[in-house]
Amino acid sequence: MYDETTVTAPEDAAHARQRFEEHTAPNFIINPANGNIIMANPAAETFYGYPRDTLTNMNFADLYQLPKEQVMEQLAWSQEKYHLRFTVSHRLASGETRLVEVHSGPVTIMGVSLLYAIVYDVTEKAQAEAALQKRTEQLRLVYEAGQHLSQSLDLDTIYDTLYRLVAGIMDCDSLIVSRYNSADELIRCRYVRHEGQPLDASALPPIPLEPAGRGTQSLAIRTGQSLRLNDYQAHLRTAVTSYGFNAEAVMKTEDIPPEEEDITRSGLIVPLKLDGQVVGVVQVLSYRLNAYSEDDLWLVEALAAQVAIAGNNAALYRLSQEELAERRQAEEQFRVIFDGSPDVILILSGLGIIQNTNRAARDILGYESGALIGQHYSRFWPGERSLAHQWLQGLKDDSRMIGSTEILRADGTICPMDWTATWIPWGTDRAILATLHDVTERRLLEAERLKAERLHLKMQQERQMVEMREKFISVVSHEFRTPLAVIRSSSDLLERYRTRMTADQQITHLHEIQKQVQRLAQMTDDILKTSSAGAGKFGFEPAPLDLMAFCQMVLEQAQGTAQPSHHLIFTSDRDYRNIVLDEKLLSHILMNLVSNAIKYSPAGGQIRLHVFQEGRDLVFQVGDQGIGIPESELAKLFDPFHRGTNVGEIEGTGLGLMIVQECVSRHGGTITVQSGEGQGTTFTVRLPYVAATTG
Repeated sequence: MYDETTVTAPEDAAHARQRFEEHTAPNFIINPANGNIIMANPAAETFYGYPRDTLTNMNFADLYQLPKEQVMEQLAWSQEKYHLRFTVSHRLASGETRLVEVHSGPVTIMGVSLLYAIVYDVTEKAQAEAALQKRTEQLRLVYEAGQHLSQSLDLDTIYDTLYRLVAGIMDCDSLIVSRYNSADELIRCRYVRHEGQPLDASALPPIPLEPAGRGTQSLAIRTGQSLRLNDYQAHLRTAVTSYGFNAEAVMKTEDIPPEEEDITRSGLIVPLKLDGQVVGVVQVLSYRLNAYSEDDLWLVEALAAQVAIAGNNAALYRLSQEELAERRQAEEQFRVIFDGSPDVILILSGLGIIQNTNRAARDILGYESGALIGQHYSRFWPGERSLAHQWLQGLKDDSRMIGSTEILRADGTICPMDWTATWIPWGTDRAILATLHDVTERRLLEAERLKAERLHLKMQQERQMVEMREKFISVVSHEFRTPLAVIRSSSDLLERYRTRMTADQQITHLHEIQKQVQRLAQMTDDILKTSSAGAGKFGFEPAPLDLMAFCQMVLEQAQGTAQPSHHLIFTSDRDYRNIVLDEKLLSHILMNLVSNAIKYSPAGGQIRLHVFQEGRDLVFQVGDQGIGIPESELAKLFDPFHRGTNVGEIEGTGLGLMIVQECVSRHGGTITVQSGEGQGTTFTVRLPYVAATTG
């Protein structure tokens, strides 16, 4: 409106005043020094609901829902910049909040520098944009839901998917899916989710279709229309029969205690339709009053349409699978008729009497079929017949059993056989179909295979030992060469030039020699420990231990290898003073893990040792903020001589974690690691918790 106008002449001022007064949007002239409103036009009076004399006694910040300092900062920007525009919330005299777009900038009137502000109400525009965005998102959800639902042919999976979709975008304290059968006019619960947990749907009894105008599900089924009930209890009272439930029990609605707070207050009742016929109902329920909007109802209706189709597909698939199973059963019965099976087939009565056999009983076992019919099957079992009776008792109704046993041939020899037994229809009754397969050759082949596998395993172990030995020699020669070279270099310098060196220089070389000697000693110690672990020479001598003092000692010893940038921290969930552990093995575990944490955190950071109890385990966690371990190398972390590809020049033999794992194993514990390259590392050691007893 003003565009940095400078009003100097009275006639110009009158013209500007006329434009100001006639403007259809709220206009203000503001003192930039303190934000006080100097002038307000009639449109401002109409929009905000304040008389003009009230507006001119207000500060412009009084209209905002922002701190005054922030408003003054915006006014300062307006004074410095040309025509600033921003969107904020303003409060009207009625208390209503409106979203407005403020256009402001400097104006000079009769030599006085002021600010103008024009306010445009954009509330409806913003609401329309939000509604459009919401509907677009809903359409996307419906499209994606259709894709997810169409991928499953299992009803429970379909309903689980529906629950996740609904619960992700609206209140959903309970979700119930019911199926309606028009033949018996019963509504049966098929699926229940209550407070996020699946419940047994069969615990809710079937409900008869209510008379017209009664109930909630019945109303949706009769009319085919969805219901948005923001006072659910009022509608529920119209039902003749209704049930409620919680995590413990199902009860009739009238039996729910009046003091119960978690009752359904809002609901969306949406019919499931196929070819225009209602086949079920989806109920989305909330404890809150007025929990659902028309948009929520629209979304559940769209999802219900997808669920009805997916559910029908699942039902058709299940029916086809049942028909296929029946066909396969019929084919099995048909094959029994033919006497061409290479396996021995026996048909037994429920009492174990042989009803029929096939030719294989003669070919494999040497029995003529006529001689077996009418005999008890236990005649095949060598030894005590009580074992044969136990087999028959184990075959319960509608069950199928498998096993292996030895069968007595007609000539008295033994034949090892695998068997299966199951109930089948037989005439007007049922019988047991027993199939016996001769595994004599397989047993021989298995023996040969086991022999070959043992030989292969032995060769593989020998090859691994050769590879390990070669790797050991390579690592040792490489790791020992560097400290030896440093020792030699420093000793040569001392021998040749010590007279020219200052005392500090000589001490520096001596310290370097000591450091390298210590490194050689540590590597030698690691190699000896690895050798002991590989030979099973690690003992296990648990004894009562003051764990608090022990952990403090570990950190104090490790502090000697740390840099000033490292911060070693020990915490525990309580005071562990008398715990039964092997002190020597625990020292190997914690010293290795803490030393590694320091070594592989060259930039410093926190090194944390945390001890706590979890169930029956005592848990030690050692964490750092160092270089981390590439995810692809975590599986090889405890292999001897393995080192990460990102360790660079950091020294090490790759034996420490193997020693740690062996020490943990001796305690009967476990060790796991969480890490990522550049994300630090946390080792978690779980050892059985044993507190020392006092007599």
